[in-house]
Amino acid sequence: MPYQAPKSLSVDDTYAVVAYILNLNGILPADGKLDKETLPKIKMPNRDGFIPDPEWSKFLRRAPRHERSQKFLTAGRPQLEVVPGTSQ
Repeated sequence: MPYQAPKSLSVDDTYAVVAYILNLNGILPADGKLDKETLPKIKMPNRDGFIPDPEWSKFLRRAPRHERSQKFLTAGRPQLEVVPGTSQ
């Protein structure tokens, strides 16, 4: 982030962007602190509405560790192509 310069944000800048988004959505107060200790303590509004997909659990148990995250993100899911500055 930004699009033309991926991975250019510092860790502090990344936390600041996430804090801003959470604040816009009423999840974090404007004066709230966000860092590696406080982020896991954030209670997301739909935390109890998440239902894990049993198929992914089966896959994760079978897949070699180095393949898990890539396949978990892409296998069997629609691929979206997002191009900044265009509308869908």
